[in-house]
Amino acid sequence: MFVLLGTGVDRAMGQTPTYEWINPAGGSWNDPSNWSEGVVPGPGDDVEFLLAGPLQVVTTGATAFDLLVRGSSTEIIAPGCDPPGLGIDIFGTVRIEGDGFGAPGRFRITDADCQLSNINRILVDRPDAGASGINSLELAGGTEVSVDEMTIDPMACLRILMDADREFSKPFLTAEDPAEMIGGLRLSGFNGSFPPIGTQLEIIGTSGGGMVLMPRFGLIEAPFAVDVDFEVELDTFGPFDARATATIEPASMLLEAEEVQVSEPYSSRIVEIDVSDFDGSGGSDFVFFRADGMVDVLLRVPGGEFTPAISFFAGNNIVDGTAGDFNGDGTSDIAVITADGKDFGTLRLFFNAGGADDRDWSIGPTLTISGEPVSIVPIGFGEGMLAARRGVAVTSKEGGSRGVTRAVETTDSGASENGEVEVGDDPGPSDPIDDENKKDPDAPIGVGGTEEGLVGGAKFYVLRPFDAPGNGLQLINTLDLPGAAVDFASADLDWDGSMETLVITENDALVLLNPLEPWIQTGFAVSLPEGAMSIAIGELSSANAVPFVTIGFEDGRVRIYRFENGERLAFRLFLEEELRFDPESGEVRHLEIADDFAPRLIGGFQTASSSVAMTFRVDMTSVPGCTQADLDGDGRVGAGDMGLLFGAWGRCRDCAADLNGDGVVDGEDLALIFSLWGPC
Repeated sequence: MFVLLGTGVDRAMGQTPTYEWINPAGGSWNDPSNWSEGVVPGPGDDVEFLLAGPLQVVTTGATAFDLLVRGSSTEIIAPGCDPPGLGIDIFGTVRIEGDGFGAPGRFRITDADCQLSNINRILVDRPDAGASGINSLELAGGTEVSVDEMTIDPMACLRILMDADREFSKPFLTAEDPAEMIGGLRLSGFNGSFPPIGTQLEIIGTSGGGMVLMPRFGLIEAPFAVDVDFEVELDTFGPFDARATATIEPASMLLEAEEVQVSEPYSSRIVEIDVSDFDGSGGSDFVFFRADGMVDVLLRVPGGEFTPAISFFAGNNIVDGTAGDFNGDGTSDIAVITADGKDFGTLRLFFNAGGADDRDWSIGPTLTISGEPVSIVPIGFGEGMLAARRGVAVTSKEGGSRGVTRAVETTDSGASENGEVEVGDDPGPSDPIDDENKKDPDAPIGVGGTEEGLVGGAKFYVLRPFDAPGNGLQLINTLDLPGAAVDFASADLDWDGSMETLVITENDALVLLNPLEPWIQTGFAVSLPEGAMSIAIGELSSANAVPFVTIGFEDGRVRIYRFENGERLAFRLFLEEELRFDPESGEVRHLEIADDFAPRLIGGFQTASSSVAMTFRVDMTSVPGCTQADLDGDGRVGAGDMGLLFGAWGRCRDCAADLNGDGVVDGEDLALIFSLWGPC
């Protein structure tokens, strides 16, 4: 149990010592040798956890006034059920913050589920500039906490870790007013466990009649074949003003991903992958750019796969590349930026007249760009689809510190600069803020970067092309990020006519931005598993027009999330599938989605010595009904059906135990048996 009481304790006048945890190995709260003062703190004392950790601190009874977690990963385990214990009573404020030098604060309370806790105040702060993670409050193993006053910064996270032993109907978190829980919400399993099908859990309950702000952005991670019906609703006739509930259900649809094609390994790394229609067929072809200067174009064939069409040398040391119509003839061309010296690069254009073979391509103009090149994106100058002037925006680093994005107008005969905008001190990735695969030529673009100074930190710059000689690019918005951008993607996720952008940051946060709404000056962040490095958004299912968000990780994993729009937790991402590859496949540096007649997910994988491109067929299929899983026909899904499934384990064709129809009886079919367990 975790108890934090706001009344009943008066601290003596004068300076009181601060009790700092000093054992880097964790240990017992009740052991005096673990504290800086050599004694266990009491109800009027302040305690601090400053060691990086991770720390596990066990207690069967503890008291303090204020509790600070600064730059530390601290878990308080209060197993007060068997035998009953006193738990931990905190009479002042729990504050979770970074240490100012890059380490975030993460505070987890585990197994405190035997008594309702009464908390005065919890503050989860915005992360420091350059922090290695976002600050978070985590409640695990059935912990219940009641808070009189709560503030979670939009760039911080509340994480609920649910397990199969949850027996209590009260919420994990009960909030009085004011309760500003506008950071991200992440729901996950705990220690390999997850609540069984049919469980309904109270996640958050609010009462008091005052100001309550619930989370807007959530990440929900359930096991395979399990879904979570997450609802945030007014509770007019119940004990709460509003509540958030999670009902564990069997999934009605399953996402299936199949590796379709793998390129030959390349000794040079892939620096970028882009999707465009190069041959005018209406399908999505793709191109990948390699650091050794090679550009490879692959075209769609009627079956939906890709076939190599052209490969050419574009210049040494390609930093980035993109596709777009750069001479106004209606076909997709290619632009690359190469690093040619310490303080300059070269823009190189290649024009396309049809895309079928080498004869359709020609070398276009070049332009020297000052500074160290970083990224390139297509732009158009004008109004909507009528924009007659085309070009690119090139972001570079000037003089080792100053970031600049330049507008460059391109034609058949030349390329010329048309204005520039400063974008921080250390610019990063750039991309159009457009969900139509860069088909809108005057789409705004986003640029990630960082700034130093009093209002420094990680930034997201929004630039718009304008049809103005010498002033073709203007800064229209600047948004804060909890860490430097690694990759981002944009789409109108909720179909309201306004773009949303999802940004992966270097400190493993996923940030939801509304970049084109100047009155929304903040984003909303949720923590991600470690090592996120690439993201793409698109429709992966040919039978279901639902946006999917795919995230690649440095250990070779690809996570696929389904987007769902809600009334109060407006933006929800549900984990549908996690693709795991041999670690030798390498880091997932790049992801793109070709979301046309035969959707494909395209990934660029990088190892220490080589790189490959892979394509995947992804689709949604219906989950078999209960009667289909009742293999022995006894009216229930149970041990007998599981035995028959194990008897058919392995590859099979048209066998009853292959519940998901993928041609093999394996763990996914077993998961379906468990998800449908019980009377049928």
